[in-house]
Parts: sequence; structure tokens; C-alpha cells
Amino acid sequence: MRLRCILAELAWTAQLPDLTHLIRREDSPRPPQRLPRALTTLQDQLIQQELLRRNDMAANILLLLRHTGMRIGECVDLSWECLRNVAPDRWAIHVPLGKLKTERMVPVDSFVCELVQRLRFFRSFDPCLPMATC
Repeated sequence: MRLRCILAELAWTAQLPDLTHLIRREDSPRPPQRLPRALTTLQDQLIQQELLRRNDMAANILLLLRHTGMRIGECVDLSWECLRNVAPDRWAIHVPLGKLKTERMVPVDSFVCELVQRLRFFRSFDPCLPMATC
């Protein structure tokens, strides 16, 4: 790519237009698309702290997504009774049909149970809202 720029500059200064056609764009491969970089541990901790500090509907939804691995569409479709007691002191969230067209139970800890309770609280302000939408 740099050689093509050099030849274009030389073609203009030396008045030799044929130099611009020696190397075409098709001759050089496209650079590979770079994948986004993962967050650093510090960045991840700062995001977690900020979401905990906010304690609003959106922050609690993002925390629920982070702690369960649910997709956004699955989270939106959660029912009021999504939290299930599967054994003494063991809880799971019933995730309705998702991308793979299957239902599943996602085991959760006490923190996620608290998140579900907070989301129910926010939902109580507007009962027309689905479980996780704002």
C-alpha cells in the first residue's frame, strides 16, 4: 500500500502517469479485520462497581445478563415467576424459549435472586412492562 502511494507521488512529480497503474488496489490483500479487544480485569471491575452503584432498572438488567449468560431477548421474555426453588437453598431461573428453541433452568446464587427481586420491584411501578424491559 505504501509502495503504491510512493509510485503515485512519483508519477505526479515526474509526469509519468503509467507509474500509477503498476500496483492496483486488487493486488494487495485486504488487512484482516481485527477483533475487538477484551476488557481488562480493571475495566470489568469498574463496570461491575458502577452497575452496583446505580441500582436502577437498566443496571440490574445488565447485572442479570452478566451473571447468568442469558441473551437480551431471553431476559426480556422472563416471567414474573422465573425464579424457581429447585432444592433447599438452591435456586434457578427458568429461561423460556431462546435462540436454540429450548427452555432451560439456569442455576443462580443469592445475588442473582436479589437481582430478580429488584427487577420485580421496578416492574411493580408499571405492570404492563415485561419482566426485564424498561
